[in-house]
Amino acid sequence: MVNFTISRILEHVFSSRSDVTSMATTATEQADRIEHKLGVIARLLAALVTRDLKQRDQIALLDRVGLPPREIAGLLGTSPNTVRVALVQIRKDSRKKFVKRTADTGGNE
Repeated sequence: MVNFTISRILEHVFSSRSDVTSMATTATEQADRIEHKLGVIARLLAALVTRDLKQRDQIALLDRVGLPPREIAGLLGTSPNTVRVALVQIRKDSRKKFVKRTADTGGNE
């Protein structure tokens, strides 16, 4: 699934040669294009790094690096709602672990 998503993203971003080779009319437009392409590269790297993890771990890691649920869903081939539900459960479990760890150490961390 990840390979298909990566291929689709690469095709979308780099298929239009006129976009890559045309001259932007302003420096702001050039910066926007560069920022967009860097964002795509970051998403591809995130997909590659997480491909061997369980979906829950993928969601947690991609959320941790700042991707919104919609983008995480797109990378993983699931719905944004599934990602949001998983994030609620991940955060709930994280709070439980923190409280337990704090109680076990007497708050001395």
